[in-house]
Amino acid sequence: MLRTFSKIHGLAGLRVGYLIPDPGIITTLRKIRAPFSVGTLAQAGALAALGDPGHAVQVRARTLRARAALTLLFEHAGYSVIPSQANFILVWAPDEHAPVSRLAEHAIAVRPGTALGILGTVRVSVPSQRGLRLLYSALRPTTGRPPDESCRRTGTGSP
Repeated sequence: MLRTFSKIHGLAGLRVGYLIPDPGIITTLRKIRAPFSVGTLAQAGALAALGDPGHAVQVRARTLRARAALTLLFEHAGYSVIPSQANFILVWAPDEHAPVSRLAEHAIAVRPGTALGILGTVRVSVPSQRGLRLLYSALRPTTGRPPDESCRRTGTGSP
């Protein structure tokens, strides 16, 4: 069993998780792992998250609200969004570099789908409330028109 603290515990930046393996796997992993691969701060954060059962519930609720708001922001900007159950959304963008560049002008980093093997999309992580406000400013239409009709999809969400 392999678990990460990135999503449900909201600790993605710490890059911490745990593994409960078969004993034979432990021997192999010890041979290849980097020494001191998990810092003290990450370990303290993980232990604190495990010690507070309500924390995961709060993170999940916050993520669900923020993901819904993020989806609406992109839809109101004229994009279509693939339904998500994760802590990120995929936005349809045939010219994926256009929204990546547009958001970069506002100091917002998103990942083009090409980097993930999903052409014509942009991956946007669920942000904090401050991040949502920044995205709102960045996506606010300057022309009053959607960015491009080809960004709209209908149906099941497949290209």
